[in-house]
Amino acid sequence: AASDVYKRQLVDIKHINEKSHKELTGKTNKNILDMTYAELCQYPIIYGRNAAMFPNNVVPTLKQYIDCCNTYNMTPVIEIKQIPSANGMKQFKQLLSISKKQPLIISLRDSYLITLRQLGIPYKMQWVIKEPITDSIIRRCSQYNWDVSTMYNFVKKEDIPKAHQMGVGVAVWLCKDRKIAELFETWGVDYITCEINMAEM
Repeated sequence: AASDVYKRQLVDIKHINEKSHKELTGKTNKNILDMTYAELCQYPIIYGRNAAMFPNNVVPTLKQYIDCCNTYNMTPVIEIKQIPSANGMKQFKQLLSISKKQPLIISLRDSYLITLRQLGIPYKMQWVIKEPITDSIIRRCSQYNWDVSTMYNFVKKEDIPKAHQMGVGVAVWLCKDRKIAELFETWGVDYITCEINMAEM
């Protein structure tokens, strides 16, 4: 189970999809980030796998998402998109404590991951990059006990053992082909994110 996390005005931290509000609800072009949570809950989600099966489904709060993961014994995978304040980070840390399984936290913003480490959060973290895995990136991940996550087409076979030697796990994403996913599995990659269910590939 995966989610994106933003700090929203007037409401607690919650997870939302990257799609525009119109794509999610078919109602308006209003930017999700300009809406309060109460406003957002007026529009059920219509986009996504099996969305039609849940006609009154709305974007959950982060607490609701973690509660759901607890109910179904799932590991929460949480991508931080926007938590600009120190107080927001403390709220986020507090919410993580209710998870029965250790969450996996990922972000494009390394500054957020650094802050979480400084707050003493010990969970697995992935620094998401959109570039090849360089020696300096591996060193930075090793320094903060992060793994690295990037698009599969940026990863070379030799990157994986090099990262592993520094205690850094490697995640690849946007795999849409079973053969590509299986190739990375033989290379020893630690995480593979596919665009569709592997069982359907």
